[in-house]
Order: sequence, then structure tokens, then C-alpha cells
Amino acid sequence: MEFQRDIYKSLQKWKSNVNRKPLLIMGAKQIGKTTVIKMFGQEEYSDFLYLNLERQQDAHEFFKGNKDPRAIIDNLSLVHGKKIRPTKTLIILDEIQECKDALIALKYFEEELPEIHLIGAGSLLGLSIGNKRSFPVGKVEFLDMYPLSFSEYLSEADEKLHQVYNHFRK
Repeated sequence: MEFQRDIYKSLQKWKSNVNRKPLLIMGAKQIGKTTVIKMFGQEEYSDFLYLNLERQQDAHEFFKGNKDPRAIIDNLSLVHGKKIRPTKTLIILDEIQECKDALIALKYFEEELPEIHLIGAGSLLGLSIGNKRSFPVGKVEFLDMYPLSFSEYLSEADEKLHQVYNHFRK
């Protein structure tokens, strides 16, 4: 069995919510946000599109001055190489704080295309929220992620101990 972070259950709950809004996962750098959301996309969806907006600066063009979520989806589908299907494809916008227009676009996804499953993740979102430009407060859900909790640590340590024990038992 693969180790699973506690936040995974919250992601499953978000997915099954009929009143789901785009989700923003906030947390410090290097705590596993990207790993968890990629695993979630792999395990819970038939398809997922992952964009790192810090590394893939050219993707900013899809959001720049564009408030039409359908046009954004069309452009993302071209990059993805296949059609983005509501409820079947998860869109992950990692390091979303690097593209203010992507943050602003979340409002329009919630209003016009709520059937699209979209997760944004970032390390410095708190700083972005305070930005002078419009932020989609009330149009997104927030989920805070923290470093490994003690119970998560014990769970993983217990699994590793069982593996070692079973290895030497043979």
C-alpha cells in the first residue's frame, strides 16, 4: 500500500461535492503539494493536465487578458493534446501565484464552467491574495497543506517497519 497524506481525503471530498468551486491549495515550499495533487489526478481521474506556471511561462498567455473560461479550456486542450472533459479531466495549475491572470480566471471558471475540476497550488499564495488586483474571494475553495503531521509520520514509519520485519522474517 502506498503512503497517503491526510489531505487526500479532503481532495476526495472536494471532488464529490456537487457545489465544487476551483480549489486553491496553499502551503510552504517542499511539503509535498505537487506530489499529492499529481497522485490525486492519477488515482481519481481518467486524465489530468499538469502545468507549472513558474516553469512554463508561455502558458501565462492562455490567461493574459482572457476572461473566457471556454477559450482558456480550448487553449489548454491544444497544449494537452486532447480534449479536456468536464468531471473526467483534472486541471492542475501549480505555482499559480506566478500568473495573476490565472488566479483571476478562477472566478470565471466558478461562474461559467463549474463542471471543470481545477486545482491551483502555490507556496506564496498568501502574498498573492493581498495583491491590489482582483482576487476571486468567494469563488474558490481554500485548503491549507502542512508538513507531515506526527500521525502521518507514525503511519509511514509503521509501514516501513513492517516491510523491514517481513524482509528479515524470510
